Amino acid sequence: MSRGRVAGALAAVAWFVGGCGGGGGASDAGGRELESRPDAAVADSEVTAPGCGAELEPVSHVRTLVWDGLGLPATAWATPRVGLGPDGAVVLAGRLRGVVDLDPGPGVREVDGGDGRGYVLALGPDGALAYAGLVDPHLSLDAMAVGPDGAIYLAGVVTGPLGESADFDPGPGSDVRPLGNRGQNLYVTALGPDGAYRWTRVAERGPGSPTVSTVSAAIVDSRGRVVIGAQGLSLDFDPGPEVAPLSGTLLWYLTSDGDTELAQEVTLLELRSLTAGADGDVIVHGYMVGEWDADPTAGVDVRKSQHLTTEGVFRGGSVVTVLRGDHSYGFTGVLDERAEVTRVAVDADGDLYVGGYWGSTTGKQAVDFEPGAGELIVQAGLSGAGFLTRWARADGAVAWVRPSLTAWFPENNGLAVSELDVLTAGPVKGGHTDIDPNDPVVPEGPSDLLLTARGLTASEPRWEVLLRGSGAVWQSHVLAGADRRLALVGRFSGELRPDPADPALTFASAATGPADASTFLTLLFERDVAWTCLGPTQPALGAPGTCPLACESVGWRCGGADPACPGGAQCGECPDGQVCGGAGTEHMCSLAASVLAEGLDHPRLLTLDATHAWFVTEGAQGAHDSALHRAPLQGGGPSQVVASGAWSLIGALGVMDADHLYITVQLADADFALWRVRKSDGEVLELLRGAATPVATERMGGTLYVWIGGVGFGRLPADGSGAFTELTGLPCPISAVRALGGRLLATCPDDDGKAIYTLDPDGTAAVRHYLTAAGIVLLGADATHLWFVESTENGNAIRRIPRDAVDLRMSDAETVLTNYITYFPATGLTFDDGSLYSAYGGPEQASTRGGVIYFSAGADAPTPIVEGINHLGAFALTDDAIIWTERGDLSLHTTTGRLMRAARPD
Repeated sequence: MSRGRVAGALAAVAWFVGGCGGGGGASDAGGRELESRPDAAVADSEVTAPGCGAELEPVSHVRTLVWDGLGLPATAWATPRVGLGPDGAVVLAGRLRGVVDLDPGPGVREVDGGDGRGYVLALGPDGALAYAGLVDPHLSLDAMAVGPDGAIYLAGVVTGPLGESADFDPGPGSDVRPLGNRGQNLYVTALGPDGAYRWTRVAERGPGSPTVSTVSAAIVDSRGRVVIGAQGLSLDFDPGPEVAPLSGTLLWYLTSDGDTELAQEVTLLELRSLTAGADGDVIVHGYMVGEWDADPTAGVDVRKSQHLTTEGVFRGGSVVTVLRGDHSYGFTGVLDERAEVTRVAVDADGDLYVGGYWGSTTGKQAVDFEPGAGELIVQAGLSGAGFLTRWARADGAVAWVRPSLTAWFPENNGLAVSELDVLTAGPVKGGHTDIDPNDPVVPEGPSDLLLTARGLTASEPRWEVLLRGSGAVWQSHVLAGADRRLALVGRFSGELRPDPADPALTFASAATGPADASTFLTLLFERDVAWTCLGPTQPALGAPGTCPLACESVGWRCGGADPACPGGAQCGECPDGQVCGGAGTEHMCSLAASVLAEGLDHPRLLTLDATHAWFVTEGAQGAHDSALHRAPLQGGGPSQVVASGAWSLIGALGVMDADHLYITVQLADADFALWRVRKSDGEVLELLRGAATPVATERMGGTLYVWIGGVGFGRLPADGSGAFTELTGLPCPISAVRALGGRLLATCPDDDGKAIYTLDPDGTAAVRHYLTAAGIVLLGADATHLWFVESTENGNAIRRIPRDAVDLRMSDAETVLTNYITYFPATGLTFDDGSLYSAYGGPEQASTRGGVIYFSAGADAPTPIVEGINHLGAFALTDDAIIWTERGDLSLHTTTGRLMRAARPD
């Protein structure tokens, strides 16, 4: 990009949101006057503050700067490191190749990076270049950190043959020193906020050491100490004559004056990042394979990680170790090998936010997110999809897990904590954004960049900004500074539109791929009171009728003035037929609900007969500790335990006759079984047992049809009077099955894709109804159509096809609703008189955002009828009521689960 084009674009980007009444100088939510910007073509907007009737974006786009050639491809530093100074200055550091103009404005500061020299530059709060320096070719620049006083610390490795020298001052001065014993020493250089050189310290490699040292990370902890994370062999951190070498993965603590305080070994195969915590804590993130002592002090904490082969990569588990400010040991968390940690952030209280992505290649997987010895199983996350979890500072106890269905969180994506939120940033590759499960923002480009803010304590979505692009975005970092300043840095090709409020503002890059991508820096300002869209009743972000976040943050959702919102903003009234607090959650709109049973431990599946609701409580997640309950549909009495024991329910609780239930379970010895349970007294008759899973069961008359291990298919008498008879079935693993009109419906992948089939009762005469490359979950049928949910790139779609259709393709199906998103999985569709009901779960570990939605006949959009459900387990309909199970928080054990009832809408 030419400098003229950049300068012209810069002249059109600077703007802030003004205070109530407009006019005068721009100010933030606290009334402080903001910097004037003489190059701004857009004047300070006359937009009133929250409570004055305005509709505000959650952040103000302040400025975007673009460089060509800034950042080498195919290295960990393809995207520069970024830091924010106390006055809002921005510091970038990295490597570059060839001649690059480091000044993104109209000025020129050309430097020659040769074949990969390090650079450091600082921008003032107004975006003007304040300082630029180039690192000596003998010094690799591998890490950078900015201190609370604005001091800049650079770290890397000294390289080069014996007899040569390096200049450790990247500015106009010099500090020339011999390379020492054949190079491969570590160095730390300190600069002032203005780039003035202060000091350099070197840790020398021991004589004869063959290992090349590396620097992985640098931070300034909350006590002002500089901490360098490195790996090497026989490094002497003592500047005196005595040699006290350390080897392996090392932390080097220095004072702000450059004195060595401590050099400490930590046991990791690879150190990937450091994070500064509260009270001088240092959080070390890396990976490890096998068994090791995670405590670097005199204590012992033996941890274990199994290796796993994924996509041909041999890797271990992600490790997060907390070291206290006094250098004592805190704790170590080891995550399931399917959960790849990429970033760690810390809030003001010291709690940890651990982000990453599912590394599995086999679709959705169960991942244990408990970093200690216990279990916290989450069934979500396609391969590459992101997750975010919060750990307590004291011991790593999990507060919540927030999976993301399609917002990818690969290596080098951003994670930071501001005064208000936890922020994540990264490319969204062809999928929806999921801040609102029923009204997602769909990216336009192949790799738009999403910046999302979530609440610190409950991870509730607060706001999102989507940077549109016509090309692709690679590798992004986000940083939250003082006074709610945000910085987002990454690389892009094609066009980038950084301001959702101004689609005309576009930056262009001549790059066609990551090898020559341009670097961008977007500066944002987060307001005290942000705007959002929460829940299925709210419109899209920025549309008329949005409510201020403050309403949600203090619990208001229906009616009344929010005292936390300036000007007393009014929150919306409930829709017709719903009441405030109807489902038992204060200030949530819903049908008026009653409690049929409470004090339950993870109630999950549900089925109804004429008088009772039948459900299973699961006990500890992943444990064999289950019970079958029944409760009167009209209330009036407690639930009763019909059967309990050391088993786990794995099949649908829905196959029933007048006297029995049929369920599939896993036993404590790992065998699977198909049971017939007598409803009157819980007597169990075991119909089948073996090592293969009975994945689906349907009943037609007196016969049970069972799929075993996904492919095996057969039938047996429902009363247990005969043996299992194997039938032909389908030559592919089914994902759902349903009896319909004397025939069986099943869905499975075949040679051409994934399809729905109709089978005769003997398993023959399969007719293919529908074919698609996407995943299908068959849900049911009405008098004229087959209904199903299809997994798509943009979430899920509810579709239907005529019941007599044969061999249709995706384009032949009628789409009822697209971008239909479910969390902690939803329970499907229920049909009634041409209308259908569906359910969605909450997206967080401790969520009350589950609900049931209703599609009236011929409607274009769903109507939410029950909201505020704390992790919906299942739901069912009677003629006049909706019955559902509410699982409660997803801890190991809970007594917050409930069985609920609400009258159906007219």
